[in-house]
Amino acid sequence: MMRSLYISMQPLPLLLLLLLLQILPVRITGAAVESLAALIPQRPFGDLSCPCLASPNPPFNDDELTYLNTSYLLLPNLQDDAPIAAYGTGCRPHDVQSVSCSDVDECRSVVPVPLDCDKSWCQRSWCYVDPENCVLQSSSLGITHVNNPLSATQRRWSYATCGHMDSFTSGDRLKSLKGETLKVAYNSNSGGWKGAYNPNGSFSLDASGWSGPMPTFLQQAAIEGGFTIVHSAPPEWLKNESVQFFGGSSFDFCVYATSLGYLDLCVAAYTITTKRASVADFFVTTTNPVYLITAIAKKDGWGAFIQQVQTVFAPFTWGTWGMIFLFCIPVLGLIMLLHEYGAPGGSYPRTNLVRVFDGRDSWKDKEKKVPIIQHIAASLYNQLLSLFQATFDQTVTTVGGKIHLLASSSLVMLLLAIYTANLAAILTQDYTTTAVSSIEEAIRLDYNFCSERKLMELVLGSSSSERGLQRNMFVPDPKSLGGDEQAGFNCPNCSARTRVFDQMRATHTDKSLYCNAALASLEDLEILNKDGKHCDKVHVGEVVIVQSDGIPISSSRENAVGAFLQKLKNDGTLTSIVNADKPANNCPSTTNGQEDGTPSLSVKQMTGVW
Repeated sequence: MMRSLYISMQPLPLLLLLLLLQILPVRITGAAVESLAALIPQRPFGDLSCPCLASPNPPFNDDELTYLNTSYLLLPNLQDDAPIAAYGTGCRPHDVQSVSCSDVDECRSVVPVPLDCDKSWCQRSWCYVDPENCVLQSSSLGITHVNNPLSATQRRWSYATCGHMDSFTSGDRLKSLKGETLKVAYNSNSGGWKGAYNPNGSFSLDASGWSGPMPTFLQQAAIEGGFTIVHSAPPEWLKNESVQFFGGSSFDFCVYATSLGYLDLCVAAYTITTKRASVADFFVTTTNPVYLITAIAKKDGWGAFIQQVQTVFAPFTWGTWGMIFLFCIPVLGLIMLLHEYGAPGGSYPRTNLVRVFDGRDSWKDKEKKVPIIQHIAASLYNQLLSLFQATFDQTVTTVGGKIHLLASSSLVMLLLAIYTANLAAILTQDYTTTAVSSIEEAIRLDYNFCSERKLMELVLGSSSSERGLQRNMFVPDPKSLGGDEQAGFNCPNCSARTRVFDQMRATHTDKSLYCNAALASLEDLEILNKDGKHCDKVHVGEVVIVQSDGIPISSSRENAVGAFLQKLKNDGTLTSIVNADKPANNCPSTTNGQEDGTPSLSVKQMTGVW
């Protein structure tokens, strides 16, 4: 049935076939109808903007005809080669009888599903087209397959002209990497933790020396894609040309070589700048928010003393303290006095027995009325003392007084528990008070900034420049430290992204060497916090820009490599690798030396203001 359909599928017989199906009393299942519908194109000869070729151009040669007849199509009983000669002409599902489409059911039982198991293209129509006479999407194999003579002529086909999606090309891209060898150069990032790192620096050919999420991700891609990585380096003679176009960065050198095809791809965390993206294709690996980084404001002398005194009262707001001392304590004391006043054996008798001298060399006991104001003062004092002592040290005799004592003691217990918990939390957390809270405020206070040059260019080229940022606000790369005295750190033989933090000073007088704050991604600070460095710096304000990092891919490999890496990214492989490498924060203020990260009070924190 399938073979006869393929042989006679011309426009007029197609119409006759449709009429025949409606006339004959034949019961066709839903699956069959769906299959037949897939075989019937809406535009038998393609769209006018991309018409199908009337015959293959150039015509099939003997090798191609033999390949179609004996290796690709399942047509063992054909008496002539007319259907084979029509392969690719007119909008039809030309591959429905191919060997590749014969094992669709087998793929359903394979776990994980192989890359070549997407066979939706088997039922879709396509035809060969003239690329010079086609404005719709068309494709070719792109590379020559040794066992496929059809790939030598690089004919172009189009599913789009038949109204169908080209899932064959996307599947072929994923499979085409298998067995391939890619020339890959590695750059060593100068900061952060999401890139590639090697103690021997960029372009090291020692594969065992590379670490970081990006080398791990590419290694996993090579395993799953079945391709081989050859560690390479850009040709040295090309460096001068790269310097003239980009500058002296080794990262730019790798991008330059990849854009010209000397390398298949480069591996590291490359900031995707406008200039880099204009010459090379990039696969986006991560996005990193960029913040204003500033130092925590520290007070010394009387300022520190006053701050520590204020810490004693920090667990409650001043309104809460007022409610406790001006309302709760007085009211509780007065209620206790109300219950116990005049009670026998109580703490607040109406009269007291006093000894008085009668003037005749004798003493007499006499009851004397106790002023009510004295009892009020005593009650308030006892209530306040109970708060500090966490106990109620007075005699209570009445039932109402005892019930009130229970309620008062409960309140004291709750107040002390809340106060202690809040104070402990305050003492164990960082004091992240900073001199500025936003980049606008920093500009208003005449701050200058440190930044890695590529990041600075992104910031200045974005809408963030509307905030008032200017190039002259950034510290130049000091010549004394190996720089070129241009704005932004870009020294070829230093850790430029670490220098951003090394040159920060809360106050300074040399704007050519130091900065008040920095613009950097959080990963640059996180990797330093891992070693307990620059723990006095925090990010403030909103995100300045979002920086995209990626890896450059040569144009000849972009379709296949880019599609395969995107598949792994969508599957969560890249995210899992990046998350596994995230460093722990080992700053003393975070854990106070506890290996398990449990907060604990240090001696300094315990002594507090004293």
